[in-house]
Amino acid sequence: MEEFKINFVQLIVICGIIQGVIFTILLPFRKTNFRANCMLALFLFSVSFTLFTSLVLDFGLYDKFPELHWLPMSLTFWLGPSLYFYILFLTKPNYHFKKLDLLHFAPIIFNYFHSIYHLVLGRANPYPLLHNFTEAMETYGILSIIIYFLLILRIVKKYQNSIFDKVSNLEFVTLKWIRELILVVFISLAIVWIFIFIDFRVLIDYRLEYYDTVFFQYDNALKLINVISLYWLGIRGYFQMSIYPFESSKNGLKPEVIPTETEKVQPGNIDLLLQAMKKDKLYLNPTLSLRMLEEKINLPARDISRTLNLGLQKNFYYFVNEYRVEEAKRRLSMPEYDHLSVLGIAFDSGFNSKATFNRIFKEIIGESPSQFRKKIQEGRSGVSGK
Repeated sequence: MEEFKINFVQLIVICGIIQGVIFTILLPFRKTNFRANCMLALFLFSVSFTLFTSLVLDFGLYDKFPELHWLPMSLTFWLGPSLYFYILFLTKPNYHFKKLDLLHFAPIIFNYFHSIYHLVLGRANPYPLLHNFTEAMETYGILSIIIYFLLILRIVKKYQNSIFDKVSNLEFVTLKWIRELILVVFISLAIVWIFIFIDFRVLIDYRLEYYDTVFFQYDNALKLINVISLYWLGIRGYFQMSIYPFESSKNGLKPEVIPTETEKVQPGNIDLLLQAMKKDKLYLNPTLSLRMLEEKINLPARDISRTLNLGLQKNFYYFVNEYRVEEAKRRLSMPEYDHLSVLGIAFDSGFNSKATFNRIFKEIIGESPSQFRKKIQEGRSGVSGK
């Protein structure tokens, strides 16, 4: 009976694959971010499957079980799309997956080229150039992720710009998870890309075998990097909640609407907004968001955004924080509030962070809250001294 040996790296990879499969199964059962979690599960499964086929090669199982060629050689062409749609569903939970979106996943056929070659010709290799071409296709899948990274960065940038029309405090919006995710995946893949670029000839010269390259010589190190990333993504991704829990309106989550210059502001909408701020002082609520304001004044979020953008030339974030700054300015000027710290006044005025308060106050008033208070107090002292 043939002895079956497993080295340390292979053992670690097996454990990583098991962990990846476990989180692939668990993620869709999370109550929040269902569609996003499904895409993260697909990404983890793609990495796990690609590691699995590398072990099949290590153990020579294709020779013993030729039927394994019915499986794709890897799932490298699914890594980019699954990550892209994960970020898309996180930043746009109301996005509806379209039939055309399936085209992003269609290139999996390229992952089958190598398997089809051996299914047709067996384990023999009568056409080395064609065989090496099918192997190179697996690597092209890794390179394709560069395109998806550019698409992801565009989504994140657009989302960062849009949140100013939805919230009044950025402390409740955390892009930390997305930044960490992009960084970890990018670093992991960047190391792979470096070796690919060093061995770029294997991608264009099909006389070269994959296992004859420098890239293959560092295969174990690259596997360990992928396993570490797999562990981190599975654990962090599973416990990750929404990047911001935007409230649902009466009609459910609505797609973001960017008002155009040709749209007109309805009469009275500006008065409604000003009343909500001046009379009702809704800005004192540090969690105030566009959806909350929609419910309070019974005006659709679309109309609020249109009124602010076109009628007042402001986004929601700046509009609300202007009133908070004016409230803080008023309190900093009054002697009955001298016993309160600047931070205490900031919190009482609707702010949720000292750094944000200082930055916005200085941007609007032209000096820091401490400088403003000191000047006011010195002015009162000068008057009383006379």
